[in-house]
Amino acid sequence: DITQTINQKHNLNIQKDEILNIISKIDHSLFSKKSSFLVKVFKVLNPDKLHFPALTKMLFKKKVFYTLFFLTLFLNTYAFNNLNTTLSSQYNWMHIYGLILIIVFLHELGHSIAARSFGIKTPEIGFGIYLIFPVFYIDLGEAWTLNKQQRTLINLSGIYVQLIVGALLYFLSINIENNGLLNAIFYTNFTILFFNLNPFLKFDGYWIVSDLLGENDLMRKSNRILKGLLLLKIPNDKIGVLLYTLLKLSFVIAMLYLASTQIIPFYKTLKALNTTDWYTSIIPILLLGSLIYAIKINKNHEFSKRKKTP
Repeated sequence: DITQTINQKHNLNIQKDEILNIISKIDHSLFSKKSSFLVKVFKVLNPDKLHFPALTKMLFKKKVFYTLFFLTLFLNTYAFNNLNTTLSSQYNWMHIYGLILIIVFLHELGHSIAARSFGIKTPEIGFGIYLIFPVFYIDLGEAWTLNKQQRTLINLSGIYVQLIVGALLYFLSINIENNGLLNAIFYTNFTILFFNLNPFLKFDGYWIVSDLLGENDLMRKSNRILKGLLLLKIPNDKIGVLLYTLLKLSFVIAMLYLASTQIIPFYKTLKALNTTDWYTSIIPILLLGSLIYAIKINKNHEFSKRKKTP
């Protein structure tokens, strides 16, 4: 029935075996478990059970969304280059961490609101570890049923919320005296926002570039190209994917250089300061432990998947 319907509707001559092959690929994509560098720690809530006011939903209408997105992006960039960075001694980094956690959580709610405007369910916002980074995550699995423009809006929506928060922080900062804490939160928020646009880790920027290039598994394809280059194989892929791969290689080299020349001296400097708190020393240990744990979980998951494969 499926074969006949498709052939009649689109004036094609597809055979039953071709349809069965497509169905088997869909089944494999939907039901096979895939390894991931995200280790889920705990679920925070189901955002589908939250009710947002009409004004909030209006902010995610396409024309309003992109107008405000570029306006707030300009405003945040201007503020980033002009605000005073001095932090008052009455505040410490724990104040900033707590408020930034709230902002990052709002980032995930932004994804949820945008997805729900297209009829997509988002059943889970949780906390986990991606590589060595503590992150909030949201289940956007159903978004692949949407078109490219809709997915792009959803992927930008978390950054959009952070831009709106950044604009509000800027307006508060220029109208309040002793605004060191507000400035520090603004700068931290903008840094996280910029980091989220990085297309070489599986954050928002990666999914946007993946859609623009029309590649569902851009990371794996770029890794395959890199392995081929090491073996002196000439790749035969899209120009955009090849360019992404070369930029990714440059990014990895730059990060390795930064790690070798900056991170260790910076950590030694922190230890030498009299104001260094206990968490300065324990954070690198926690990050290293998280990385080892993430690798262990992924290896165990991959082994389990191979055992169950006929």
